[in-house]
Amino acid sequence: MVQKSWFDEHSCIRLHRYEGRWDAGDIYTSLGELPELTRDKGRPVDLIVDFTDSTPVIGSNLFPLMARTERITSQGARHVVVVGANRYLKTMANFGKQMFPNTLGKFAFVDSIDEAAEWFAQAPVA
Repeated sequence: MVQKSWFDEHSCIRLHRYEGRWDAGDIYTSLGELPELTRDKGRPVDLIVDFTDSTPVIGSNLFPLMARTERITSQGARHVVVVGANRYLKTMANFGKQMFPNTLGKFAFVDSIDEAAEWFAQAPVA
C-alpha cells in the first residue's frame, strides 16, 4: 500500500509512504502522477519516497523501471529523495546513474524523513 500526501504546506513536495510489500508496478504508479501534478501546479513537484516500513518484491529486471523513470521524471520531478532504501536498490540506482544520469542524478538517498526534510532545505533549485 502507498499512502500519498503533501509533505510541505506549499504543496511542492509529495510524500509517498510505502507500507508492506511493493513491486515495480507500485513505483510506476507513484512516479506516474508527477507529470499531472506538475501540469496542475504549473511547476515541478518534488517527491519523497519512504520505504522505511516496506519490503520490495524484486522479481524482474530493473532496467525497464529505470527507463520508465527516465521518461516520467523528465516531465515532472526536480528531485526524488528516497528514504530507507535497501542496499540492492541503492546499488542499482548508482549503476543506473551511468545509463540515465539526467534522471537518476535527481535521486538522493537518506535514512529518515528528518534527513529528507534537511536535504530539501539545502537542495539546489534546478
